[in-house]
Amino acid sequence: MRRVLGPREFRHSLGPVVNGLIGRGFVLLGLWEQDVGERAAAPGSWEHLASVAPPYLALWAALRADGPAAIC
Repeated sequence: MRRVLGPREFRHSLGPVVNGLIGRGFVLLGLWEQDVGERAAAPGSWEHLASVAPPYLALWAALRADGPAAIC
């Protein structure tokens, strides 16, 4: 066993995250792309890629009052 230094990043594709929330009785209230790039950056750079394909999303969801049992 080795200690992992520094921050860790966990990646999940959008489909399993959104469909998993919906399947458990959540209602999606909002979804935002967090633009962190610079459109004037040189093509091929991280800044340019991040301006056309934002790498981060913010998701807002709430559990339905009738719960997941009512959906199944």
